[in-house]
Amino acid sequence: MSTPESRPDLVQRVTSESSAVPSEAPDSASETDSLASVPLALASVPELQQALQSALLQLEREKSARARLQVQLDRQTQLQGQLQVQAEQEEEYITNKLMKRLEALQQEKEELARQVEVEEEMITNALTKKLQKVKEEKVHLEIQLEQEQEYIVNKLQKQLGAVLDEKRALETRLRENTSSILQSIQGHLQRWTGHAADAAAADSRLGGGGGAAGMGAAVTAAAGMAPAEDLPPPPHVCEYTAPPAGASPSAATASAAADEERRRGRTVAAADEEAARTHLLVSHLTREIDRLGEQQERYRRECEEQRKGNETLQHELSRLQAENAGLCHRVAREREIRAAAIVERARLETEMELGSEFAFNRGPESFTSPSCM
Repeated sequence: MSTPESRPDLVQRVTSESSAVPSEAPDSASETDSLASVPLALASVPELQQALQSALLQLEREKSARARLQVQLDRQTQLQGQLQVQAEQEEEYITNKLMKRLEALQQEKEELARQVEVEEEMITNALTKKLQKVKEEKVHLEIQLEQEQEYIVNKLQKQLGAVLDEKRALETRLRENTSSILQSIQGHLQRWTGHAADAAAADSRLGGGGGAAGMGAAVTAAAGMAPAEDLPPPPHVCEYTAPPAGASPSAATASAAADEERRRGRTVAAADEEAARTHLLVSHLTREIDRLGEQQERYRRECEEQRKGNETLQHELSRLQAENAGLCHRVAREREIRAAAIVERARLETEMELGSEFAFNRGPESFTSPSCM
């Protein structure tokens, strides 16, 4: 037990120790202040001892509370450090993941851009080749059509000229032959009638005038009534041979009759020959005229076929022109689609870049904000 002289020092030491932790134990500080406010002269020993014991107990409690709080503080500091390390690791992992994803998206975008460019180039080349082929076919068909038309026109003109020349030649020949035949027939008729009249006069002089005159009149009537192409040629001129002197009249008449028979036989044979020749000539002219008509009809049919062929070629040319216009329209539409695809690709690239940048900027903030709280 301490002496009375040392009690004030003990009280001061206790009050100084209790006042060393005012923030940790506000109740003990208030009790110490109340204890210090008690006059030492009025305080009794038991009260001081009781106050000392209570102060010591309060000090022990404060120390234990301080140690407990220190342990909690260390644990919280360690937990905060672990959380900070974990947040940094997660942030690094997310950053790496986003970077890898961004690189993959960038590569995929570049690959898609290359594929689109290759496909566009292939489509453009295919359409260009097809358009060039159609243009070449169109030019070739136009040239071929012009050449065929020119060839057909020249051929038809030559054939028409040849037909017209042949027709004119045949008409001229027909006119010449007809006029020559008519002139020959008229000459033969005139000579025949003249010789018949001479023969009748000779017969009348020889005493057989009645029969010869009747025969001459019959021949003349037949010549006047028969057509020109059916008349026989005039008989050949035969000279009358007078009977020898001293011959009897009957012998002279017999020789004259024989001569007349020979002359009539030759006349009939010559007439038959001339009629046959005239018939052959007329038949030949008829065949030539029929052949010309058939040839003209054939040329007309060929002209009609060529006209139909030209119409078919014109229709084919019109179809090719329409197909060419359709291909040009398709190429223009493909170009518009390509331009729209380029614009859409640029828009998607911009949106992808903005989304990647937004995710990259948003990622660290979303993981660092909880650690700060």
